[in-house]
Amino acid sequence: MNEKRLLIIGAGPAGLLAAGTAARLGVTTLLLEKMEQPGRKLRITGKGRCNLTNQTDLQEFISHFGENGPFLYQAFSRYFTTDLISFLRTLGIETV
Repeated sequence: MNEKRLLIIGAGPAGLLAAGTAARLGVTTLLLEKMEQPGRKLRITGKGRCNLTNQTDLQEFISHFGENGPFLYQAFSRYFTTDLISFLRTLGIETV
């Protein structure tokens, strides 16, 4: 019995993405959320239009975070808006 099981706490954008990815890979996944609805903050982004990405290039985006910018650069340089859009397309989700 080598069944892979995963517990994810929090159904925000990261939790939803992690749960969906794990489930697609055949991992038995349980996603827990304390709020009434999952993904609530994601649904209210972009004035209710679910704005997933910022069209600014990485350098400009990072510049808005002041002295915290260099810390964020490492993560965002590995996975930025174009990567998210490409990933969503693999799931059959088109963005506009």
